[in-house]
Amino acid sequence: MNRRFLLLAAVCAAGFADPALARHRELNVGLISQQSPVWCWAASASTALKYLGFPDINPVRNYQCGVVAAAFPDCEYDCTRCETPLDRMSTFVALLERYRDRTRLSRPAARQLSLRPNYVAYPEFDRIKRSINLSYPVIGGVSVGRRPVNPAEAQHAVLITGYDDDYRGTGERWVVVMDPFPYAGGESPWLHAGYSARRSTGKLMVPWRVLRDRMNLSSAVFLEDRSA
Repeated sequence: MNRRFLLLAAVCAAGFADPALARHRELNVGLISQQSPVWCWAASASTALKYLGFPDINPVRNYQCGVVAAAFPDCEYDCTRCETPLDRMSTFVALLERYRDRTRLSRPAARQLSLRPNYVAYPEFDRIKRSINLSYPVIGGVSVGRRPVNPAEAQHAVLITGYDDDYRGTGERWVVVMDPFPYAGGESPWLHAGYSARRSTGKLMVPWRVLRDRMNLSSAVFLEDRSA
């Protein structure tokens, strides 16, 4: 009887070790705050790329400027010339592919790093959960006030780095969001929604319904290999 109990316990332990069966997970991602009011896209991309191990290829070692130059090659040596928003979330795909390819050309060790960006409109919670279980953060496009007509034309880019299927036993799904904008005082739309972020990390936990419906998550860029 004891042997059967031990075998059952071992099987259960092995099952819960499987990321696909995880109830909650959070990636240990360090935030890179945006250096310009319109660079949420560059900061979110920089945070994700650095977490995935892609090196800084900017000549003066400003990671975010290297990402800006991947979007706007004319700003290779002076990224301040390109203080401009990205036109739409779907443009992230080409930007991330260019940064990936540039690092692989300049840094042979980066050739083994995996990154296959994929734009998705109106992402589902389970799709985000799968990506995080594969250790890839998700770039999300949100819009405060109202949902954009074109889901790709989100107002602001954030990074989704974790989830909880049953937050504090409530049965509700929550997500961990990292916002690259250094909001001050009561200016944060998250604070208006009733959720505060840590100033040092930009990290906050919100119900999935709040991110999807109130913050109007209309699009996402997934980074993992789609065949994984």
